Amino acid sequence: NKPSIEFFEGWDEVQKIYLQSLEAESVYALGSTKKLTELMGGGFFANYEKEVKKRHIIINDILTADSKEAGAKTAAVLGPLYTAKFLDAKYGELPTDILIWNDHIALISLEEPIFGTVITNANLTKTFRALHNILRS
Repeated sequence: NKPSIEFFEGWDEVQKIYLQSLEAESVYALGSTKKLTELMGGGFFANYEKEVKKRHIIINDILTADSKEAGAKTAAVLGPLYTAKFLDAKYGELPTDILIWNDHIALISLEEPIFGTVITNANLTKTFRALHNILRS
């Protein structure tokens, strides 16, 4: 029951986390799509969305209020594969992104120093997924 933990340093390595999530049937995310697209630039994120659509991966997002425009663009690309709920503006922009898929939880810093940590553990993932669903309700 011991979790495995992987560390990723710098944007090039953090991109590998997003690519790993493409192995999932569904991904639960919490963060700022606005900040993420600013960091990623249009190319990586657009390609990621294309792969999500091609693989029919369901994305369940909880986004910052400032991410409404970016969320709408993602919804236009992914259609029924995408759902988003937006946090109250009082929470501001979040400097991190959380991804939950399969038995993995990724905690990603979107500000310098950019890094990511992926924890693999079925029990932790079950709890994080439950928290995500509570936030969405």
